[in-house]
Amino acid sequence: MQYVSLGEDLPTVSRLSLGSWNTFSRLGVADCAALLRRAVEHGINLVDVGYYWDKPETEQRFAASI
Repeated sequence: MQYVSLGEDLPTVSRLSLGSWNTFSRLGVADCAALLRRAVEHGINLVDVGYYWDKPETEQRFAASI
């Protein structure tokens, strides 16, 4: 995995990120945890968990998965 610095006082993150519109809201907690585990195993450390106005439980599901 390649990494890039976001700035002098900011973290170094993977060039690839995990996340897309509506990804986590479609998964159960166990499946979301498995997806996150696999991403971390491959060096991904940047995850996009956006708030969806019609699926506010997405952030809670993600939090329960980690």
